[in-house]
Amino acid sequence: MYCEVFDKTGAGLAAKIPENLSAEGIDVSKMRGQGYDGCSAMSGRFKGVQTSPELDLLSAIETVDVLAAVLQQRRDDAETRFAELFEEIERICSDIGVEIELPRRCGTQGHRENHPSRATEEYYRVSLYIVNLDQLIQEFNSIFADCRAEALKIQFLVPKYVEKGQFCDLSQALDFYKDDLSCSMSVISAEYELWKYLWSKVPAEERPGNALKALNQCSSIDYPKISILLQNATLPVTTSTAERTSSVLKLLKTDLRSTMKGERLNGLTALKIHRLLLKRFWTTWRLIRESLKWFCEVVSGK
Repeated sequence: MYCEVFDKTGAGLAAKIPENLSAEGIDVSKMRGQGYDGCSAMSGRFKGVQTSPELDLLSAIETVDVLAAVLQQRRDDAETRFAELFEEIERICSDIGVEIELPRRCGTQGHRENHPSRATEEYYRVSLYIVNLDQLIQEFNSIFADCRAEALKIQFLVPKYVEKGQFCDLSQALDFYKDDLSCSMSVISAEYELWKYLWSKVPAEERPGNALKALNQCSSIDYPKISILLQNATLPVTTSTAERTSSVLKLLKTDLRSTMKGERLNGLTALKIHRLLLKRFWTTWRLIRESLKWFCEVVSGK
């Protein structure tokens, strides 16, 4: 949904979002979820993070850590890694008749990278390969910092880690989800003590290792508060489609449509994003229309 925003500062946008959600009848206090942008590592249909059917918050953080570690290894071994990559690039360029050259360098260059280098490979390794790896690593560490904090709040409820923690380790999670729990700390403390004792009797190799498997073995009758906390930790990890509206906007809000109002723009955007649903609806409607036409012809013929 698009809406007019006059205050484009961080505080202004932060205030506008709940205001518009409230106007649409959405209670923000009841919203729970995990969302990420559409990068292929997270949203890929075949290898992305969201393809795992059992991926909860803790598992997602583990996956992110693995990806970040692999990127860091490539960064540490950038010279060898890029040498292999550059050989393949040279082979492809040779096949299509393209020569890889150093760009012209000057002392006052300000519109592109101007790293001092002795060879073509060194220049592109420093100006492209290392720069992009550093940016990816930094984004992984910053974007998922809040998610990692959320995972730490709840991890001691997972049977695999339950013996490593104490009730006080859950204080942040209990404070964060206090509106969902609606009970005193003594009730949750007693329930946690029973939950911890239950899994202490189970061999370590047989204990669930993530929140989703723990939830499947958690009775909502015997452990109602633990169940609520695990439910919040097992919300599906998905990617946000909100960015798709920005991509569509440049196709719809052209210079010739500069005076288009919000209601029409929202409608056209929804039609564009959900065009497959619209196509199925149109096909169904045509079948119904053709069936009615045939029925009327048969009736009139009689």
